[in-house]
Amino acid sequence: MDTQQAIPKPPEPVTPGDQPPRLGRVPFVDNTAAMLRDPLGFYDRAGAHEADIVGYSVAGTTGCFVCHPDLVEQVLVTDADAYEKGRLLQDTLGQFIGEGLFLLEGEEWQRQRTALQPAFYRERIAAYGDTMTAFADRTAAGWSDGQRIDVLPHMQSLTLNILGKTLLDVDIETTADALEPLLDALRKRLDPRSLSAYLPLWVPTGTNRAVNRSLAEFQSTLDDVIAARQREDERAREARDDVLSLLLSLDDETMDRERLGHQLLTFLVAGHDTTALTLTYAWFLLANNPECQQRLHEELDATLGNSQPTPEDLFELPYLDAVLNEVLRLYPPAFTVFRQPTEPVTLGGYELSTE
Repeated sequence: MDTQQAIPKPPEPVTPGDQPPRLGRVPFVDNTAAMLRDPLGFYDRAGAHEADIVGYSVAGTTGCFVCHPDLVEQVLVTDADAYEKGRLLQDTLGQFIGEGLFLLEGEEWQRQRTALQPAFYRERIAAYGDTMTAFADRTAAGWSDGQRIDVLPHMQSLTLNILGKTLLDVDIETTADALEPLLDALRKRLDPRSLSAYLPLWVPTGTNRAVNRSLAEFQSTLDDVIAARQREDERAREARDDVLSLLLSLDDETMDRERLGHQLLTFLVAGHDTTALTLTYAWFLLANNPECQQRLHEELDATLGNSQPTPEDLFELPYLDAVLNEVLRLYPPAFTVFRQPTEPVTLGGYELSTE
């Protein structure tokens, strides 16, 4: 893990022909079967193709893989106004987080982003840092030297505890019965190896029933938390610095009950598995690169000594920053970004329609 080695500039995009080439002789059949059998292998096939824009058709959804960084930059940055997040994400997640930041677009996204900005002010981040440190200490205290553990469940538990405290200011054990089944059901619902990922939520598969049931339980638990918060006196509410308190302080037009639930679920879905996976891969890579592990220990010891870390300390830990960036480069937890043109566009010489 040489974080000093420069990454070579990729060659120019390869985009042969008048239309993007497609994977498989009969894309709908071949692509759907491949995605159900081995999603990562299917992505590898697209990435290994000689072309940098490759068409696919999975379970009735057609689109293109964009595999060159210059073309990705064109979609996400240069021509961003010509694209939106698209129907696929709305069809998959709209019922859960359609009013959350992740799926909102344009002016409404900007309005909600501005309203939520105080949740990320420096003083709030500092308070969240204390919470993160406390839960990290508690997690580490449960381990013994030489003990063999499955790290991922521990990291999922750690991130869920932190999210429960920073989002709702509750001991997660009081809401775990509602949160954990919902997150587990959503995880299965979004798994591309599952047929439920390609079916409407009203189709009564076991996974869809579990999602609907756990979503209702989560909403009921959230109603209880909100009701308890509203019974508090004004001084007690103002003393809290969790995200729920911020959302409850907004007017109904900005943050009605449905939107509030969608925003909280957005933070939960976006922050749970992604963070847990990043931490898990970090431990994996550090365990397999002892020289990097040693260098990181030396930086932490020199900067922190025996004191508890604070968010401000992160600016004094460049090697830690490099390690995490390398983890995200090698094992990005969210490795696919969806975009749909809002108008006919030209990408890599290809004319792409809004469909």
